Amino acid sequence: MPLPQTPLERNPPLGGNCGWGEDTDPAHHRLFKERLAAEANEDAGLYSTLPHMVQAKGPESPMEKLVKESMPYDDGFDMDIVDKLLYGGPAYVDQNGVGSCVGAGAASAVASKASVELLLEGDAENPFGMTVVQYDSDHQNCAVPCVDYAYGSGKMQRYWSDDQQKFTRSNVRMGDGSYCAAQIWALKTTGVLPCFAVQDASNYVFPQTKSIRPHAGNGDDFLNRHLSVGLQHRMNDSIRIRSADDLKEAITVLKQPCMICSSWGFRAQRRVEGLGAVYARSGSWAHNMTLVACVSLRGDWYVKVRNQWGSVAHTDGWHFWITLEHFDAWVRNAECQTIGELSLVPSKSFPDFPH
Repeated sequence: MPLPQTPLERNPPLGGNCGWGEDTDPAHHRLFKERLAAEANEDAGLYSTLPHMVQAKGPESPMEKLVKESMPYDDGFDMDIVDKLLYGGPAYVDQNGVGSCVGAGAASAVASKASVELLLEGDAENPFGMTVVQYDSDHQNCAVPCVDYAYGSGKMQRYWSDDQQKFTRSNVRMGDGSYCAAQIWALKTTGVLPCFAVQDASNYVFPQTKSIRPHAGNGDDFLNRHLSVGLQHRMNDSIRIRSADDLKEAITVLKQPCMICSSWGFRAQRRVEGLGAVYARSGSWAHNMTLVACVSLRGDWYVKVRNQWGSVAHTDGWHFWITLEHFDAWVRNAECQTIGELSLVPSKSFPDFPH
């Protein structure tokens, strides 16, 4: 018998239209448009191949081995644990404050990828910040990058000029909703913006801000004004995930979190000792979520799904688990892409860890 649903699971945001795609698009059309956008990215050479990336990865660093051995699983990898070691907690982003599941999920995944690079791979780069906050007005040291910039860039993709290296239009009023593929394009093309680099920061609340709706790419040319900084923080690679085996390698070998967009909803089915609540498909959420762990426990493999609905969203709070076999069915009805290596600004000094 399924476990009781939380209030948010019984009544998901906007009745299940949680921010993926445009409000006017039916569910099947959202997936069609998402796949068209991903294929356009593929034609443009934006994706890397998984076998090539795995071959180029090389052996695990001593820190990777140490952290992996400390994880309470038989095998696998959990990025939440790395976030806790570096930031003091997982890089959650409250969708309610952002106004977009795609923007919130992308920012959360980027912060987790940065923690892997800084702590496990030993990259001497500046983090976006060293403080994990979910909803606060002071984000000058936030580990999560500015949502408006990356999300707005994805929404403005059609106005980007490769020749001029800038957006050719501003003052475009955009509605909620976007696609994973647009975010992947933005992360690779225009990069991400640290909160402390936002000009006129007093006029904004970053990264949790509903100003995405009227202001992303607005009349003051916000995106173009911040390009010089954003271009210093670009993502180098991304991989399209098409199967459970792909996901397992992407997370456990490459240590890359994933964005996944679909119309599948979920609810808790059972509890697994040492893991938590395991969910299965139920209902419909037009939604983007983040995949941050793939682990083995007593012979079975599970995937951790990080959501953006807050600390009381699910049975275990911000996240839930599904079986790897269940993910294999899910990904056939979804679009899933990784957040790959980030090119960040070289660091001149080691950051202070949270106390």
